[in-house]
Amino acid sequence: MRDNETVALKYMWNKYAKSPIMQPTSCNAGCRRALYCDIVTTNYFHNNLCVGRAEYDWIHDPLTGLINWLTAIWTVQDWTLEDY
Repeated sequence: MRDNETVALKYMWNKYAKSPIMQPTSCNAGCRRALYCDIVTTNYFHNNLCVGRAEYDWIHDPLTGLINWLTAIWTVQDWTLEDY
């Protein structure tokens, strides 16, 4: 899916229950990367790193950043982006 727009489009259409209103017509590299990351990651932290965002967003969402920082002790963080 990460490298194949046809597969990404099919996944997106299935995601929306094959609605004719929601049928996608294109999915660029960023779109495909986001779909790929949604599938291969299991938590918020891994997903952020996979799509290239910071683990904690202190500027745009400080409350969520604080909550995630406080609860991070209970999540496994022993991986890198190269794992994907």
